[in-house]
Amino acid sequence: MEPIWNSDFMQRIRKQAEQHKDLPEWQDEPPRRTAPSYDPAYVERLRSLEVDPDAARLALASSSKCPRIVGHPGSEAAAEAVEKFLADKTLRLLVLGGSTGRGKSVAATWLAMRLDATWWISAKDVRVGDAWDAMRSRALKAANLVVDDLGQERMEWASGELGSLIESRFDKGRRTLVTTNLLPTSSDRQKTFASTYGDRLYSRLCKQGAGLYVACLGNDLRRQK
Repeated sequence: MEPIWNSDFMQRIRKQAEQHKDLPEWQDEPPRRTAPSYDPAYVERLRSLEVDPDAARLALASSSKCPRIVGHPGSEAAAEAVEKFLADKTLRLLVLGGSTGRGKSVAATWLAMRLDATWWISAKDVRVGDAWDAMRSRALKAANLVVDDLGQERMEWASGELGSLIESRFDKGRRTLVTTNLLPTSSDRQKTFASTYGDRLYSRLCKQGAGLYVACLGNDLRRQK
């Protein structure tokens, strides 16, 4: 069996690290000239979930607390939210909302490393067909699910399917973390979480102690030098 350290997944992580040396320093991250000590179990889990290698590189950099940019409100909000989700077993639905580059996917990746029986879905990859039927069945049964980039579906059908999946999991007491660019609601006519996925799912998100929307604000981390 191929060693994890020489796998294509790890090579992609290293390539991402070389390409992003200009990223701001992350709190608790080892010095950039020192190779981080990755836990093989975490690496294997991330590889099986097919997460973004760049998010994986940042998530692997810190074991005790979710990585965050020092003093950056966007990434700090995401990090604090997933740490709360990890500690509070009664929280069934957590939505990290905000524009791109606020640390949402990094926080979701860090959490996925630490939760048992986790399955990962990228909303952009949902398609009609047998592949989705199998994915939905597995996602529905998983103890923990991450739905990344909700709102980026390529067709309206996929939005309905994902909304139904998240709603069903909530009603069955299974835990789901969602990242999205959508605001919860808005007085304008723009697309929002509530208008896209319906009042029933939004009501679950607002259920005290069980659902939570966290706004990740601040500047785009990907453009910050």
